[in-house]
Amino acid sequence: MRKILVTTAALGLFAVLGAGNSQADLIDAARVWINQPNAQNVGGCNNVNNVGAPGCTNAAAAGTLVPASGSEISFNLQSGGTNTITGFANSVIAGPAWTVNPASLDPVQLQNNVPAGPGSTGTIFEFSGTIINTAGTAQTLSLTHDDGTKLFLNGVYVPLFATATSAITEPVGNIAAGGSIPFDLFYGECCSLPATLEFLVGTREVTNPPATPTPEPASLALLGSALLGFGVMHRRRKTD
Repeated sequence: MRKILVTTAALGLFAVLGAGNSQADLIDAARVWINQPNAQNVGGCNNVNNVGAPGCTNAAAAGTLVPASGSEISFNLQSGGTNTITGFANSVIAGPAWTVNPASLDPVQLQNNVPAGPGSTGTIFEFSGTIINTAGTAQTLSLTHDDGTKLFLNGVYVPLFATATSAITEPVGNIAAGGSIPFDLFYGECCSLPATLEFLVGTREVTNPPATPTPEPASLALLGSALLGFGVMHRRRKTD
């Protein structure tokens, strides 16, 4: 009997401790390239696929944007905002801002205020990670963006509207209940604000794991059973 109680309590506790690990997506630090020619046409760049040095030109990344716990791929830097890479990193719709690394990237202008086309330059970001569907049903993946994007899901190129002068929303695929999909998303911002990028799983933004996930009711029930099991064990030892 004691072995059964130990097993039940331990399983309940481990289930609770592990429950928070599946409640969000996994997002890597985003790579950043500055002064890229025709960045708004990133969707047409043949070498933007993690082979060699990504970007419209073969250049080393200038730095990264590092997500905090709970940061989202949901940026909305409107006209009148701080037109810098830091301004973009701070424009997350909800959740904490991303950290610009190195700090020398902070004052860099997000894009030159020149018309799109030959001679224009801009900034290219690469966001990567894994989308995890914690919902009980399949969800639609969609992308809202202006300017240029290039997307790979599970290593497969997803055709998108190459350039856009204003924000558009495109469905990009589906994810099964409980499923996960690696992604690689390039976003090229050019030629004046706004700068809009939002990656959705159903109605929620792709989000880095929160630092302190809130236990779900089922997890709390498991925790209760674990504590009860350990309590019974302790009582039995005192009466033996």
